[in-house]
Amino acid sequence: MSTWARALWVVGLVIGLVGCGHHVLYRNGQPADPGQFRIHSLACEREAATTYPFAQIISSTGGSSATSSNTVCTPGLYGTLSCTSSGGYSTPASINTTDGNAENRQRFYANCLGALGYHEVFIPNDRSAPNFSAMNPDAPDSAGMCRSPSDCPSGQSCRTIAGSGGRTECRK
Repeated sequence: MSTWARALWVVGLVIGLVGCGHHVLYRNGQPADPGQFRIHSLACEREAATTYPFAQIISSTGGSSATSSNTVCTPGLYGTLSCTSSGGYSTPASINTTDGNAENRQRFYANCLGALGYHEVFIPNDRSAPNFSAMNPDAPDSAGMCRSPSDCPSGQSCRTIAGSGGRTECRK
């Protein structure tokens, strides 16, 4: 799984643990099948990596040039010379390596999944998952969830599920 995809799942997990709500992955108006999503996700990752391969960018920051050194020599016994040097150091530069195509790959991956019909929906904890059949009448609503009677197929009404904390579904 790409770094971007991992980050997306971590953010979803953190938000879910905080208690604000959760993210649901949809495809063509209904909850996405996890197995099918994994296959499509890997295909999009592979295509993104082929289209935008790793592009190494090396940059350096900091570092200083060498300072002047000072050497002092003093005559010793029996014709010897004793020398002491000081200074003459430099600070190495910090070398950074980045991937110049990382953002392009992430954007390509997201667009690829979008083209396959995937999108993520944030569901607050006090609400049920949205029913996209009203937006896309051709998409089947396998979950049967609703917010109003107009979300339900003909002959069904939107009713609260007992003991569900206010979740609703379409029922006859």
